[in-house]
Amino acid sequence: MHRRTTLRSTTHRRTLCRGVRGALGLALVLATAACGAKSPSAPSGPSTPRLELTGEWVRISSASSPDLDGLVIRISDDGTQAVIVSAPSNSQHFAAGEVKWRNLRRTSDTSFNFEDLLKAGGGVTSAYVPEYLDGGPTGNELTVGTRDQVPQRWQRK
Repeated sequence: MHRRTTLRSTTHRRTLCRGVRGALGLALVLATAACGAKSPSAPSGPSTPRLELTGEWVRISSASSPDLDGLVIRISDDGTQAVIVSAPSNSQHFAAGEVKWRNLRRTSDTSFNFEDLLKAGGGVTSAYVPEYLDGGPTGNELTVGTRDQVPQRWQRK
């Protein structure tokens, strides 16, 4: 009698295992097919191009410091910093060769976080502060600024 119970329970376990394996296999096939299929609600238009920052940029407007409009920077080939190329004469003591932006870090295809050099008190006090930038749809304009101020606008030179 004990032998029949063991045989029956072994047969049931094998059948159960086959059923579970079959269900898992079917679920895997369905999941793979679903991942490969496009969602009908997914947009099919062109994606936003990846913004490349390297090169020269000129500051074209800023409500908070209009005396810096016309400032020209060059973003390094590795894209990690921006050095001042030229500055307007009334530009709060910014000078060519100074690192204006440093530690540029990409956060999306068109956005970056970085540290911006600020100066006050006739250039006596300076500090790097956190900033962010967003690129325009053409890759030739940047909007720069902390979220609590009117942003600066920069244009590729």
